[in-house]
Amino acid sequence: MAEMAADETPEAGAVAVYKRIFKEVLESRPSGMRLRLAHAMGKNRSFVSQISNPAYPVPIPVQHLNTIFDVCHFPPQAKTAFCAPMRARTRAASAG
Repeated sequence: MAEMAADETPEAGAVAVYKRIFKEVLESRPSGMRLRLAHAMGKNRSFVSQISNPAYPVPIPVQHLNTIFDVCHFPPQAKTAFCAPMRARTRAASAG
């Protein structure tokens, strides 16, 4: 698993992990995927770039997950790897 920076919270680390997976899936798709995804979500392409960038600690809004999975055609292994840190982040947030 990716190592966290000294000033990174566990939640931010989990966000970065699943965003890296999302970014890898996006980069493996044909050109124009960010734009197609943005249109499907009713957002700008820059929004997709932001939510797929591990450097930004902002989590991906839950209401967009099904659209992301459908439009990007996440492979089963990538979807499982993506969901694991997201569930961990959700559990940590609800416990805290």
